[in-house]
Amino acid sequence: MKNLKYIIVLLVSLFLASCDLDINTDPNEVNSDELKLKDVLPVAIYYTAESQYNIAINFCQYSQHLASYFSGGIDTHTPTQLSGAWVTIYLKGLSTLKNLEDKANEENALHYRGVTKVLIALNLGMATDSWGDIPYSEAFNPTEDLTPAYDSQQEIYQVIETLLAEAITDLQATDDSEFQPGTDDLIYGGNLDNWIATAFSLRARYAIHLTKREGSTAAINALTYLATAYGSNGQDFELEYNDRNFNPWYANIVLSNNTGNFSVLISDQLVSLMNGTAYAYTNVAIDPRLPELCTIGSDTEYKGAVNGLAGVAADDTDANTDLGENNFYTGMKSPMVLVSYAEAKFIEAEAQFLANGGTTTSVGSNAAGYAAYLEGIAANMDKLGVDAIERDLYLTDPLVDVGVANLTLELIMKEKFIAMFLSPESFIDYRRYDFDPNVFNGLTLPEDHDLDIGGLWVRRAAYPSSEFSRNGDNVEAVSEDISVPVWWDN
Repeated sequence: MKNLKYIIVLLVSLFLASCDLDINTDPNEVNSDELKLKDVLPVAIYYTAESQYNIAINFCQYSQHLASYFSGGIDTHTPTQLSGAWVTIYLKGLSTLKNLEDKANEENALHYRGVTKVLIALNLGMATDSWGDIPYSEAFNPTEDLTPAYDSQQEIYQVIETLLAEAITDLQATDDSEFQPGTDDLIYGGNLDNWIATAFSLRARYAIHLTKREGSTAAINALTYLATAYGSNGQDFELEYNDRNFNPWYANIVLSNNTGNFSVLISDQLVSLMNGTAYAYTNVAIDPRLPELCTIGSDTEYKGAVNGLAGVAADDTDANTDLGENNFYTGMKSPMVLVSYAEAKFIEAEAQFLANGGTTTSVGSNAAGYAAYLEGIAANMDKLGVDAIERDLYLTDPLVDVGVANLTLELIMKEKFIAMFLSPESFIDYRRYDFDPNVFNGLTLPEDHDLDIGGLWVRRAAYPSSEFSRNGDNVEAVSEDISVPVWWDN
């Protein structure tokens, strides 16, 4: 994986200028003709990572990975428009990727085109899972239509599957062009096998999203794709930062907290799953990953913040679980993990459980599902740098190593929730299982719950206000209350 040595020059010279673009103006008005494929790819990757952050900082408060330090914050289920994500996905990410795709087509650069299609699919997935119906088929033809129609989420999911299938074909093909991804590929340094594994892993992700729509068929499809997906942590899709280009969690949250400008900290929902409160472990006092996720200063007891109580813990004292500069996901140079081997193993564990006839309350899976469950935990612990002795003590704890016949969906999703820390995917899991406490131990609506949502859970983002002024008729036609499920959530 490569660092971001390209980013500063490119952002300053070109793509900061594109901040004024939107999907209703020509994304090609920047003089992109002079750019080469190797110039555009790193910027597209950078924007993709920024988009995940811009979604996660909001949705992770809905999923109760995080809680707000302030009363009336997003964690009380006030609406979020994800305006920052709309900018980085549409005005920057997809616009850049469409330019990259055009260039790849012009040069018949199949491998660049395959990489581009994976990135387009990932950006579309982030967008549709946030807002539901989104512009795409008309979004990048502004000279023909300045008010692009919104494609249904069902149509977007079909597009995503097609893009990923086509990407695999391109990446596996013989490419006789002179253009090959290399050091400009900030994720894999031009390793096409890892891009192929990413495409299959994403196909599995989007397949498992459809469990409400397709039931066991979604699980079986996911298992099919996982057979050619990631095989180790070394294939994780992640962007590494450096001392010039900071991890956004560090730049936006940790540095602010360090200067007294507090914003968010880790929720009691997550901490209680790990600190011995919800699960009284025998072999360990706490989940050994907890110190890798947050810092508690000189304190000795981990106290997460109850969502809606503005930084107060369950015992009415101050919560102390801050995101720190020495924690795995939030340091200056920490990676932004977008797709991981651990995620793939938990998708496999869930898919095997469901394909075996499992339900939200049933007990027992099969050997393959149980092995994937344990491997997902081990992979996440290894990634976070947990000591091998502590890892094995946790893995053999009676509350973790329950045996094939005693595995539950609750245990699988608990471990996935921990492994997917700071990922928007956890909010998708919540919605897929209707925020069911049988699946998500201890989950309740936040305190001081926003009265405007009428005691319901948030199930989507609101569309940005800018879209109502630019493309009013089309966005009005698809806009729903934030409590209304998106297509795959029905």
